[in-house]
Amino acid sequence: MMFLTVEDMVATFGEEEMLQLAGTGPRDMRSLDRPKVEEAITHAVTMVQGYVRSRWPAVVPGGTPMLQGYAADIARWRLRGRGGQQTAMNETVQKRYDEAIRTLRDIAAGKLTLDLDPATAAVTGAADAANQLRVTGRMPDARTPGLLAGFRP
Repeated sequence: MMFLTVEDMVATFGEEEMLQLAGTGPRDMRSLDRPKVEEAITHAVTMVQGYVRSRWPAVVPGGTPMLQGYAADIARWRLRGRGGQQTAMNETVQKRYDEAIRTLRDIAAGKLTLDLDPATAAVTGAADAANQLRVTGRMPDARTPGLLAGFRP
């Protein structure tokens, strides 16, 4: 299930910017190329889910406002990068993309916890606990003492 839509993108970034990123037609009669925006959204949502699933196998179906925002930033970055000269990447778009990826990596590493409702947190918490690696055993005795036997300084 997609937790980001074309309408969400327009509401977040404004119709003017979305037409600049993915508009078709003459300048005074542009219309939004929905398939182009939907492709960028699919890519972004899939990326977000990939990072989140690595930590929480029980996927958050509706996402969270934070995940939706990061998916929007990634989709916007993708559209900017594919638009040619007129939609050249600006510093703000690049910074927001970098922040989104950095935060998603923190989520995957367990440095950042999602704000989930109690029912989802119970399921994901159990899955998170099951993902903990526990190593038991004994290391073999070190060979270092025998290596230096007979050495005189």
